[in-house]
Amino acid sequence: MASKIIYDRVFSGIQPSGRPHIGNYLGALRNWVRLQDQSKSAFYSVVDLHALTVPQDPVALKSSIHDVACVLLACGLDPKKSVIFPQSKVLEHTNLAWLIMCHTSSTGLNSMPQVKDKAKDTIPKMGLVTYPLLQAADILLYRASHVPVGKDQLPHMFLAKSIVTTLNHSLQTDLFVEPESIIEESACRVCDLKEPEKKMSKSALKDNACLYLDDTDDEILTKLKVATTDCHGIKLSYDPELRPGVSNLLTLHSAFSGMSYDEIIASSEGKNTIQFKREVADHIIEHVRPIRQRLEALRADQGYVDQIVTEGTERAQQEASDMWSKVRTLVGLP
Repeated sequence: MASKIIYDRVFSGIQPSGRPHIGNYLGALRNWVRLQDQSKSAFYSVVDLHALTVPQDPVALKSSIHDVACVLLACGLDPKKSVIFPQSKVLEHTNLAWLIMCHTSSTGLNSMPQVKDKAKDTIPKMGLVTYPLLQAADILLYRASHVPVGKDQLPHMFLAKSIVTTLNHSLQTDLFVEPESIIEESACRVCDLKEPEKKMSKSALKDNACLYLDDTDDEILTKLKVATTDCHGIKLSYDPELRPGVSNLLTLHSAFSGMSYDEIIASSEGKNTIQFKREVADHIIEHVRPIRQRLEALRADQGYVDQIVTEGTERAQQEASDMWSKVRTLVGLP
């Protein structure tokens, strides 16, 4: 039997923007829970500074930062195994980001995925342009050996690796650790239920387009019933380009049932669209219900969650202070 991979230190972050949904869970959060058992230490940050690249309502943002911590715990992160903390509470993130800016050319930053996605029709603000540099600072500050990412984030990881090389060379040190990407093969792209050509998003414009982690059983079933498909009585097949609707449902079924596409298609022989949608909904409900129940309990116990976040912040602050102290000495700051 193959031995379990043990990573030295894992780091990742999630923005506190809107209600976390099924796509966030399948694409990242489920993997984070697994990684906390496969690493010597794991740091997971609510990256609230990154959220400021777009306008935010202060009251809503503060509430969302707390709620994302609840979601992380509800999904299975264990504060005994993982450090959970808000990015903005550790000022060394921005200190290191400034140092990185002083050693990094602006060439190529405008072509990074984050800028292209959010600044299609306008001149981007500098916070958005330098977003990848703060992201690199997040990783380098904790000397993370591994970072779980989606394939769309690989350009950011290539940049972070380049920054490590530049800083170590410029400062004549080996202090900065080159992070490796962890691409979870079982992570999947979940699409909008109403417009399956698009990725599922918290900002979906159409009703019933997004499955949230705190949706009730009835809400999940209702959304699946009206999800866009192209079955029309034809046998199921997985073809995201020609049949994006039914392919999206197959993806959801597989992610929550553990069955392969071929197994699902074979077992669904003779079922109509409504029956198949009900089957997908049942698998999602079975998995999401305990998460929702834990989330409701955590939201009702603010003191407990605040204590976990405070302790996580203290642990992150200690690591960040130690690292920044070394950096200060290298660059000659008092």
